[in-house]
Amino acid sequence: MEFCQCKKPRPYKFLDMEITERVLPRGRRGINNKAKDYAVPIRAAICEHCDRPIYGPSEKKEIKLHINNQLRKEKGLLSPQEIIAIRKKLGLTVEQFAKYLKANPKTIYAWEANYCPSNLIANELIRIKCSDTYIQTNQGEIQQLKSAQ
Repeated sequence: MEFCQCKKPRPYKFLDMEITERVLPRGRRGINNKAKDYAVPIRAAICEHCDRPIYGPSEKKEIKLHINNQLRKEKGLLSPQEIIAIRKKLGLTVEQFAKYLKANPKTIYAWEANYCPSNLIANELIRIKCSDTYIQTNQGEIQQLKSAQ
């Protein structure tokens, strides 16, 4: 049997609602003057004892994905699908693409899995190093990465 924060057994009802999540910029923990609120539509279970929403892992993941997508749209960042398409266009594995961008493979996996959005600098680097003009003049770099593995 699952329990709410009120510690009572959980009879609950489901409601479509909009919650507000406060997000701090990276590296700004504890400084609330730069925080931004994001409205997230969600279907949540509500405890009938205390009227609080009860979030499970799937709801928390949905909230995070929704906020990541809002951040990405606001800043004009590449989507996970766009990053995957660029990497595949170059014919590189995640590890090779990470070396090409001088990044950690775990970072590339996180971007492609929509775990976290890329930042503005990484976004510009991808756009520049993966542009047709750059690829044509630096084809040797990509071939070297492909042959190294």
